[in-house]
Amino acid sequence: MASEPAAALDRIDLMHARVAEVLRLVRRSDPEPACWMEDDASESFCGDCAQVERAKRMGLCRPVPEPPLKFTWDRDEKDEAHRDAYERFQEGIGGGYYGQGESDHTEHCARCGVLLAYSLTDYGARDEAEEWPQCRIRAVGDGWHPDASYGLDRLAMSFSYPSAPAWAIEAVIGIATEALSTTL
Repeated sequence: MASEPAAALDRIDLMHARVAEVLRLVRRSDPEPACWMEDDASESFCGDCAQVERAKRMGLCRPVPEPPLKFTWDRDEKDEAHRDAYERFQEGIGGGYYGQGESDHTEHCARCGVLLAYSLTDYGARDEAEEWPQCRIRAVGDGWHPDASYGLDRLAMSFSYPSAPAWAIEAVIGIATEALSTTL
């Protein structure tokens, strides 16, 4: 791949200022981290749906509930069996914590569709900057969604380094400017 011209630092500052203005007007959503099944990490799930999916894959009609906390001297064999079953159930679910890696695209739950926390890879950031869905670009005062603010924030974070390609910085500035267009 040929070297791309880097953005000027003042343009990176402008990008951050425009994105900050969008975030000031429409708070970004705060999605929960993605979970996945340890035997198949190709799909992402929210925490609740990961529990349901794990139960389905184990042939259970519902997730194994968390055992109640009891003092050691109050536990019996039934409590220990419940605790062991719960731990085995949870071992099949991965993720569920922030900062767990990068993604080539926005993350949504495979069952319910809710937005999940993500950081973009270089490839993912480039793809998002090139193909920012036009449906996300609505004026802030006219239905700009908190999930779109989160996506814009992720995109700006992906291009926050001094050697970021100029075209990408300009794309993010354009997205934020268009979002602000009817409110400024």
